[in-house]
Amino acid sequence: MLHSRFITLDRAKKERDIIDFSKSTNNGLWITTQLVEASLDIDFDLLLTECSTIDSMLQRFGRCYRKRHYNNTDPNIFIFQYDNISKKIYDPELINRTYKTLSEYNNLLITEEQKQEMIDKVFTDIEHTEYFHSYKNYKDLLKSGFRANKKEAQELFRNITNQCTVIPKPVYEKNKDLINDLVSQIDSNKGIEKLKVKEKLYDYCANLKILGRQRLLKLEDFPIKSKFLLNNNIKLLDGIQYNDKKGIVFIENSENIDNII
Repeated sequence: MLHSRFITLDRAKKERDIIDFSKSTNNGLWITTQLVEASLDIDFDLLLTECSTIDSMLQRFGRCYRKRHYNNTDPNIFIFQYDNISKKIYDPELINRTYKTLSEYNNLLITEEQKQEMIDKVFTDIEHTEYFHSYKNYKDLLKSGFRANKKEAQELFRNITNQCTVIPKPVYEKNKDLINDLVSQIDSNKGIEKLKVKEKLYDYCANLKILGRQRLLKLEDFPIKSKFLLNNNIKLLDGIQYNDKKGIVFIENSENIDNII
C-alpha cells in the first residue's frame, strides 16, 4: 500500500519497493493513491481505478504496459464511477465530463489520437467552469506583480494547495533526540549545511492535503523553540497511530479520514 500519509523516509522505501516489484516476475497487488501517476516509472498488467480528471486518468493508463505492447483483446483497465470524496479532490464538473467521455471509448484499444480527442472533449468551453475561474484568479494574482516575503509566500502556497507539513507524534517520540538535534542544527547553520540538515529532518515529515477543516486535526507545537519550525508552520500531529505498513491512522475525529489525503 502506498499513499501520502507516510513520512518521507517510509514513503521513499515503498516507492523503491513498488519499482522493484514492477521489474520482477512476482504476482501481487498494490493499492495506491494518485501519487503514482507521474512520479514513478512502473509497468503493471492491470489497473482498477476510480475516475478522476482526464489528465490524471491518462497518467494512470501510462502505468500499465508502459514498456510493452498490448496484444490482448480484453480490457486491462477498469474504471469505477467517482464518489463524493473524489469531488473534494478534483473539480466535480471535470470528473463528470471525464467519466462521460471515457464511456464513449468503452472496450476500445485507445490510440494516441483518441487520447487527444478525450482531452479536447473534456476541456471544451473550460473557461465556463469554476475550475478555470479559480485557476485564472491565482494566475492573475501572479501576473499583477504580487510580491511577498518568504513567510507570506509560504502561507499563500499553503492556502492554494491546502498542504500541511507534520511530524506524527509517535514518530517524534521514537526519534525525539535526533529530531530535536536536527532542528537545532537548522536554526544555527547556513547555506549548504543548513539544506543538508533540513533534508534529513523532512525524512520524518509527512505532507497532508487538507480537504476539510484543519481545526479537526490535533496539531501541537514542538516542545522546543525553533525559528525554522515557526516560519514553516511544521507541527506535531497527535490523535493518531503510525507504522510503516499503514502510515498515519486516525484514532480520534474519524471524519478526518475522508478529509485528508
